Amino acid sequence: MTSDIDTHAGRFRRWTPPDFADLQRVARAIEARCPEAAPAGPLRVLGEGFFSLAVTTASGFVFRLGTSPDVFARYEREWRVLPWLASHRLPARVPAHRWLFEPSADFPFGGIGYPLIEGRTLTQEDADGPMAQALAAQIAAFNLAVHRLPTAEAFALGVPDGRDLNREWHLTDRDVSLHALRGVLTSAELAVIEAWWRGFMAYFEARAYAPVMTHADIGDENLLVDASGTHLVGVLDWEHCAVGDPLDDFRHLQYLGPDFLRLALEAYAGLGGTAFPHVEEDLAWRWQRGAFPSIRRMWQRGEDIEADEMRARLRRHGVLE
Repeated sequence: MTSDIDTHAGRFRRWTPPDFADLQRVARAIEARCPEAAPAGPLRVLGEGFFSLAVTTASGFVFRLGTSPDVFARYEREWRVLPWLASHRLPARVPAHRWLFEPSADFPFGGIGYPLIEGRTLTQEDADGPMAQALAAQIAAFNLAVHRLPTAEAFALGVPDGRDLNREWHLTDRDVSLHALRGVLTSAELAVIEAWWRGFMAYFEARAYAPVMTHADIGDENLLVDASGTHLVGVLDWEHCAVGDPLDDFRHLQYLGPDFLRLALEAYAGLGGTAFPHVEEDLAWRWQRGAFPSIRRMWQRGEDIEADEMRARLRRHGVLE
């Protein structure tokens, strides 16, 4: 590694994710920890993110089961914050968590559970469909309601400072991805990536904003709509919440396309939200930044790092030409 890369040992921790393939065994373990959730089986997998596997039980509960060693601390944060969010009567539901269980033999990285919120995840078809403008406006209204929550109360609940939190994510993704790509990409390609990170970190440190309460992971898989796709009914997964940059609640909408993102930003401004004067530049940096979390995650989990796949990912995000 070059001398400007921080080799903080904690950033290079590796682990093997728990094996949750046997859903019958997982269901029995959930029932043992949470008898009120019985009958748990048959379980249905809702999805797997970077840090958790989400399943729903036959009895109508959702459990997020940790697949990374740092996720339990964020589950604890979510546990503290969700009742406070619910007390403010936001324009869409948030989970009413009922169980928080610490790491154990069955669930090495812990878990968290709550009653199922009826709905389905927002899809690309929704973002491209006739209700796109209405849905974008509802997301904007939800974001604005969260952004207007009192930050002093959020800090009192242990919600972290978003700039500090993001800085640590950036440094971890930078250091681990460069380490993972060394010996996979050419030295010239690595030099381009190192230069990109220097530019990004300079941009990040210079960006000015008025801190607000944020969800920080507003995207399709965390947005629930009704069966007809006309109403936003719930917003899930608050483990990344922070008092930080309001634009953090729009960055993942880029993955639903530029038109949907534009509709959400226009609606937010129309409702009195913060103006983003350099939004195209800001979002361009964030789109490029999105190339790196998967690289870091693959290395940490011991997965193969293929040169052609990495080049394709980095080119798709505009980091490499």
